[in-house]
Amino acid sequence: MAEDRNTHVVVVGASGFVGRHLLAGLRRSGYDTLGTQCSSHRDDLRNFDLRTDRILDILPDAFLRPARAYVAICGGIANVAACSRDPAGSRQVNVTNTMRLIDDLAVHGYRPIYFSTSAVFDGTRSRYDESTPPSPLHEYGKQKAAMEDYVLSQVPGGIVVRLSKVLSADCRERHLLSEWLERVRENRPLECISAESFSPTAAADIAAAILRLMEGGHSGLFHVAAMEGYRRDDLARLFLGIVGSDLPIIRRGPEYFGFAEPRPLCSVLDSSKLITATGSRFTPVRQLIEDFWDAAKRGLLV
Repeated sequence: MAEDRNTHVVVVGASGFVGRHLLAGLRRSGYDTLGTQCSSHRDDLRNFDLRTDRILDILPDAFLRPARAYVAICGGIANVAACSRDPAGSRQVNVTNTMRLIDDLAVHGYRPIYFSTSAVFDGTRSRYDESTPPSPLHEYGKQKAAMEDYVLSQVPGGIVVRLSKVLSADCRERHLLSEWLERVRENRPLECISAESFSPTAAADIAAAILRLMEGGHSGLFHVAAMEGYRRDDLARLFLGIVGSDLPIIRRGPEYFGFAEPRPLCSVLDSSKLITATGSRFTPVRQLIEDFWDAAKRGLLV
């Protein structure tokens, strides 16, 4: 249960993958929450477009006089290719307007929890901890690095969390495992970028870690990811073994996919700092896939 029932949390981008899990975890823990959406149509979320809207225009009076308050920023333009195609337009949303959002709420005592990414690194190391300086390769990573610097240097009490590859045991959600299951059902091979590696992490575990950071009064930069690093093709092999498929795995170089900008090949994160500070634990990857497959099989029987 939350330490302070008067804590208010605004989740920007609460209809997205990570935001949805975070909002659900906050509500289960007794926080007063307000979630926003841009293009979905959930009755329990408020409409808010980071491109054009101001956050104070949609907040009820109670959220303007909180005892403790956070704004979790999960929204924005998260598509790497879209940022490459329109660097100026995406930067307006992901940097300029996001800074404005933080500033608007800071006047009312809100501390930001900014969701960043392992894409702030160039992918040349085997594992990254918080002491490694950002070295982004593409526009999206550069925008994330700019926001990290802003929150950490300009916003007292701000939190920046970096994520790697986010998965879920829910087969109805759109993520890597559900995409692979779709290929299995269509009898299509799994295509993997050669030598790509990451930290597969359950979205529910990320939400639980954020709550621990809040309740512990922490601030600063934290990697929020399972400690297990996987190459994409090894994860695909594990996935196919669990679901009982003999589909081939095709490994291709990054050039095959025609990316407009280079992508980092390694996004494995070291979350030792988080674990030491909060005691957070992460679901083992094998268990996560087994839970996913159990859920999928139940769905097939309905």
